[in-house]
This record gives sequence, C-alpha cells and structure tokens, in this order.
Amino acid sequence: MYVLNHMNLIDGNGNVLEDAVVIVEGTKIRDVRKNNDHVPEGAEVIDMKGYTMLPGMIDAHMHLGGNGEPNRELEMLKELLPMTTLKAYVNARSDLMAGFTTIRSMGDRGFLDISLKKAIESGLVEGPRMKVSGQAISMTGGHGDRWLAPEVSANGYGVIADGPDEMRKAARYQLKMGADVVKMMATGGVMSEGDEPGSPQLTEEEMRAAVEEAHKVGKKAAAHAQGTEGIKNAIRAGCLDQIVTSEE
Repeated sequence: MYVLNHMNLIDGNGNVLEDAVVIVEGTKIRDVRKNNDHVPEGAEVIDMKGYTMLPGMIDAHMHLGGNGEPNRELEMLKELLPMTTLKAYVNARSDLMAGFTTIRSMGDRGFLDISLKKAIESGLVEGPRMKVSGQAISMTGGHGDRWLAPEVSANGYGVIADGPDEMRKAARYQLKMGADVVKMMATGGVMSEGDEPGSPQLTEEEMRAAVEEAHKVGKKAAAHAQGTEGIKNAIRAGCLDQIVTSEE
C-alpha cells in the first residue's frame, strides 16, 4: 500500500482538493483524504511536494504503429512488422508517461495492437490500458484500401470487404483475433490517395452486419466518418456511441 501526500488533487468534476492524500492499494485508488486524516499503518509514504494530480486521461483514437511520419504508406512497405511493433510499444509507453492511462487503437498493422495489449496485461511490458480494433474494415478502393500496384501486397491497417456477408466475416475475424472494437470506414479520408473525404463508402447495410457481430459478443463498433451521409449511415447501422471523426 502506498500513500501519496502533500499534493493538490483535481477530481475531474471541477473540484480541487488542496493538501490531499491518495491511498493506493495494488493498482487501485482505495481512498482520497485530507492530509491531516489518519494514514494506514505500514503504508509507504511518498511526498508529492506540492505537485498537482489529476485523473488519468484517455485517448480514444490512435494508430500506434505511426507517429505522424511523412510518407507512412511507403515506409510500411519497407519496414518489418517487428520494427513497427517496437515503435508501437515506445509510443504507447510515452503516452502512459504523459498521463494517458487508457488508449484506444483504431486500426494498426498486422494485429500489433492486440499483441501489445496482451503484453501489457500480462506484465511483460509497461503501458496504458488498451482497447484495440486490430485491422479496420474498408470497401474495395476505400479509405482503408491502400493504393498499391496490383502485384504489390502489404499487411496494412485495413482488411477489404464488400457486401454484408463479407463484412460479417471480416468482423468475425477481427473479433476472433481479439478485437475489442470493430472499426469500419464509413467515408473517405484525407490521407488515402484518390479518396473524397466526405463521400460515403461502406453502406448502412454493410456496417450493420459488422455491428451485429460485435454486439453479439458484447463488443463495440466504431466508424471513421467525415461526411454527413456517411455519419448518418454509421449511426443508423448501430454505431451511435462510437463514431470516430478525424482528419486521417
């Protein structure tokens, strides 16, 4: 048991508790008190020296295998998956050290996010809590279908599916591999060549099939959606609480 004292505590509800004490047992906060309250015997006391503590932050949309590098698609063609995974671990740990105690991966190469989550949960490496989606599901030529020559293949961020039956199978495969969230591309995006960011891509019927598979096993579904019609399609398909709008 640890006791962190002599700090200011922001509770997340707009309140600041001055000269606070936080009692930590294992990985859980057991109690929050004023500094003059009784401290449990035998606890290790850590003096926070007047620093301010706040609840851990959550980043709900990440791609851990990259960090804003230019020409990421070309780099993926040359980079071995183990190297990308090592970069993802460094990025995840950096987020933890910056105060993000939970992150959500919305599509990463070769299921590296699922593997990294398992490594963190097993104690093999240090990192934040993770919710993961494996590979995002895209239509042929859509936001998740990287524009490569026909003779070139790559284990990228996306898996391609057309029609409700293929969507259902693709969702089942992501869930089989350990996805917490089934990620779909409802519209184009600014970082895929040839896309019109606001244009609808996967249809309402296609996404509904994937949402049904996620919900059957108690998991969530999320949609990349930038254009109005694509956003509406995703909502009608069942992604009401999980729309992901971004500039990717």
